[in-house]
Amino acid sequence: MQKKKKPFAVEKEITNVVSKYLPHPLATLLNSGEGEFTMVFLVLRLPFVTRLDLGIISVGVLAAVTRICRAVVYSRFSLTDIYARVGPSARRCSEQLCQFFAACSELKECLGDGHIIRAEDLINGPEWTCTGLEKLDVEVVDLPELYVYVSEFQISTQSPGPRFLSNENPETEVWRQQRHAHAVRKQVFSTLARLKNLTEIKFGSDEQTGNTFGYSNLWHKITSLYFSEESGFGEVACLPRLEKLEIWGISPVLLIRHLEGWEWGGTSDVNGVRHAVLYRREWRVLTEIG
Repeated sequence: MQKKKKPFAVEKEITNVVSKYLPHPLATLLNSGEGEFTMVFLVLRLPFVTRLDLGIISVGVLAAVTRICRAVVYSRFSLTDIYARVGPSARRCSEQLCQFFAACSELKECLGDGHIIRAEDLINGPEWTCTGLEKLDVEVVDLPELYVYVSEFQISTQSPGPRFLSNENPETEVWRQQRHAHAVRKQVFSTLARLKNLTEIKFGSDEQTGNTFGYSNLWHKITSLYFSEESGFGEVACLPRLEKLEIWGISPVLLIRHLEGWEWGGTSDVNGVRHAVLYRREWRVLTEIG
């Protein structure tokens, strides 16, 4: 039976490997299953790394990457707090991701799961310096509830419906909440639309989002982003270089139906969660997805 190495022995081996590369840039750092201690130790000694493929990591490892790896261009990682979309865990994920995007100005790709960002942090947090970002996976959470009326012929947030909405004067609190819910989503999309070089963006994840039918089977309660002109989605959809939109966690009936210049690439269900792909028409790929 092989004796387990002590931490200082592991450090010595890592140092010997790293010393072969430094002070020269290392093209890629791959995580082949090392623990947090080892990953942080490596990251602290690789300030020039430009490509990170880290698998599942903790917020602590991402914090080390943010402090040290300012030259990173391509990154792929999933955060371990992927299931925590509310509370302290979501707050930690969100704040650290925003710091990462603010610190790494050369970043062009950030792919993976668990990239949870609260709407408040996205709108009012540190300004992202990675304006050349081309590919992004993100899940925006902590959005105010929005009620959407859906029938075979109509999708609207202003249609007559349940008593709690249809019998209310437009100036009462419930309608003010509706307008506020749209306004927050507009701010989110407006912030993301600053990334003028985006070619691909994935919204959401293959986990349940909390979107539900509400009050009747014609009303959906939306707690995630809502992809409509009314909620400002057009600002992102009109980005000049954007070729592909991938959207998770919301029924296709609630997606934009007549998005000019875009067409469906396919829909599917994964883990009971709806998944849709849209392509800009002039860049339409031949392979159908879904």
